[in-house]
Amino acid sequence: MASTAEENREENLECSAVNDAKNKILSMVEKEPESFKEKALKLTCNDVFVTDMLQKNKNDVEKAVENVRSFLLWAKEMNIANLSWLSFPLEYFKTGGMFTKYGRDVNGNIVIYRIFQNSANLKEIREFNKRVLSFVFTEATEEAYKNNTKISIIYDFTNARLENIDPALGTYLTKVCDEYVPDSILTLALFYNLNWLVKPIIKMLLLAAPSRMKSKFQFASGDEILKYVDEKNLAPFIRDSTKNCLEVPEGAKSIDEIDLNAIGIQSEDKDKIKAVFGKYQKP
Repeated sequence: MASTAEENREENLECSAVNDAKNKILSMVEKEPESFKEKALKLTCNDVFVTDMLQKNKNDVEKAVENVRSFLLWAKEMNIANLSWLSFPLEYFKTGGMFTKYGRDVNGNIVIYRIFQNSANLKEIREFNKRVLSFVFTEATEEAYKNNTKISIIYDFTNARLENIDPALGTYLTKVCDEYVPDSILTLALFYNLNWLVKPIIKMLLLAAPSRMKSKFQFASGDEILKYVDEKNLAPFIRDSTKNCLEVPEGAKSIDEIDLNAIGIQSEDKDKIKAVFGKYQKP
C-alpha cells in the first residue's frame, strides 16, 4: 500500500508540474504572440511533449519552459509553419532527397534516413538543407506523438565521399536532436556503411555529441542493418543506390517557380543550387 501511495504521489506531482509548465507556456505565448507559430504550438500543447521536456530538464519547470520557448523560436526561424512538401523544388525530389522518412524499424518506429550520397558540402545550400532537415524532423515528431511511437535515424554512408560531408550541417543535426527532439522520442541513431574515407570526420563529430545521445549510437554495415529494419521495410536505395523512394508531390514546381526565401535559398545562389540538384539527380 505504501508503494502505491508513493506512486500516486509521484504521479500527482508529475501532473502538477505538467499543468504548471503548460500554463507558463500559454502565458509566454500570449505575451509574445508574434514570436510563435501555430504548427509548432500543436506539439507544445501535447501533455507527453511537455512531460518529455520536463524529464529532459530534471523536472525543473522554468528550464523546461525555456526549452520549449527555444523550440518555438527555432521552428519560427526554420519557417516550419509555412512549409509543406510543395514548398520544395521538383529538382530536389529527383535527387532522392537528403533526408527522407520511409517505413518502420523492427520495433515499429518511424525511420528517417540521412542519405549522404545525395548531398553536397556547399555553404550556399546549407540553409536549404537545414530547412529540409527541420521540416522532416518536425513532421516525424508530430507523427510519433500521434501514433505513440518513436523515431530511429539511419545515417546511410553508402557511396559517400568527402564532397558529401558537411560538418556544419552535422553539428546542426546534433543540435536539433539534442535540443528539440525529446529524448524519449529518439530511440536509435544508426551509422550504416561508414567507409574509411569519411570515418575520421564522422568520428570527430560524434566525439562532440552529448553523452546522453551517444547511448543511442549503433554501427552496422551490409546485412547487419537487418537487425534494425526488416528486409521488407528497407528503403529501396539501401539495396540499390540508384533508387529514388522520395515521392514527388502532385503539383511540385521547379526551383524557378517557387518561393526561394521560404526554403532558405538566396536568389543569387539559385543556379548554383540547381546545378547541384542536377549532379545528384537519379536516372
